This record gives sequence, C-alpha cells and structure tokens, in this order.
Amino acid sequence: MSDLHDEPMMRVCLCCPRGLYDELGRLVCERCERNIADGLAEVATLWRQLPGRLEKGTGWAADGPRVTASRVGAPLPGNPQVLDLIAGGVVGTLIVHEDAWRRELRRTYPRLPLTPWRGNQTQTLNGVLAFLNERLRWACFSYDGIEDLSQDLYRLVVKMRAVVTGEPPQRVRVLPVRCPVKPDGVRLCGGELVYDPRTRLITCRTCRDELGYEHWTDIGLAVGILAADLPTTS
Repeated sequence: MSDLHDEPMMRVCLCCPRGLYDELGRLVCERCERNIADGLAEVATLWRQLPGRLEKGTGWAADGPRVTASRVGAPLPGNPQVLDLIAGGVVGTLIVHEDAWRRELRRTYPRLPLTPWRGNQTQTLNGVLAFLNERLRWACFSYDGIEDLSQDLYRLVVKMRAVVTGEPPQRVRVLPVRCPVKPDGVRLCGGELVYDPRTRLITCRTCRDELGYEHWTDIGLAVGILAADLPTTS
C-alpha cells in the first residue's frame, strides 16, 4: 500500500483552478500567462485611445492632459473618468506591481534598482509595461503575488474599455450558479458567473472562459433566469 505522503501534491494555477499537471515548476499556467500578456498589450492600446474620449475644452500635451477651468470652482471641462485614468489611474494601478516585483527580485539580484523615475505619465506607463512584460515569465514561475496583478489588470482593462467605447460596464448580472467548466479537464472551476445582456454571454470571473448558448443547459440556466432581475455588479 503506497504512502500518500510520498506522492507530490498537485499544484494549481494561482490565477485559475487549472492543475499544473504538465507545467512543472510553474505557479501560473501558460493560458493565464498569455491572458496577462494580452492584458498588458491591451492597456497600451487603450491608453493611446483615451485622449480621443476627452470632451472639447481639454487638450493633450506631451506630458499628459492639459486641463484648465475658466474660473475657480468651475467643473473640469473634460470627461472625469478619462481624466482619472490618464492622471494616474492607469499608471498607479500597475506601478505598485513593478515596485513589488523589484523588491522580490532584489532578494536574488541586490543590484537591481528600485523603480526609477521615468518622466510623464506616458513615459512611466511605457516603462512599467516594458518591465512587467520582460519579467512576466519569471513571475509565472517564481512570484506568488502575480495573482494580484492578474486581478488588477482585469479590472483595469474593463474600466478602460468602458471609457473608450462609451459603454458602462455595470450592467452584468451575477448568476446564482457556479462555473461548471473543467479548465484542465479534471477540476471544476466553480468561479463566479456573470451574464452580460448586451453580448448575451456568460463569463467566468475566475477562469475567464466565455460560455455561449451551448452551455446554458449544462449549467441549468433558462432564458427566464437570465432575464430575471438579478443583482448587478461592476
């Protein structure tokens, strides 16, 4: 009779419930690594589109937004959501992860400098994205805090998309069942499912899979349930 303690414990991806059966040494599966890389690339793309969402009366200078008010106490003449993102909402969300990664890396590479000053918001964002992309593979194998980046990046991209497209992200509905997908073919995900009536797609917030019509019967959902007045969430 074999001793169970002699069998190695199967690692599960830090960012989703996939078992790392054939991905030895990893903390994050290859799919989640691609999702993070894609998210970083989308942030760069959406950032370039943000200036176009500023309302008339706001300029865009080389060092960021140029905002002026006609009198003291007058409301800012630009879209406040855009202004929040370009004035620090994007950079501030991501640079904390660069700071954390550098602190962790300095344990092994003490000569690695702390996060440098790079200049304006665009220059800083470019530098942060470059660093995170360059060290992403290291983080997927060695840094157990990468899940925080995955979650923050997901929320940031949702917010930036909403601003760029002009469509608010607050209309999704939380469904009263859990994700039935087996991302690795073995383990049930069990993550929170949300339904977007605009796209008529069910999405899992854990494994990030999209469940189309073919999955509705499998998870016991009827159109009546989806159309019900379920609680909304951001």
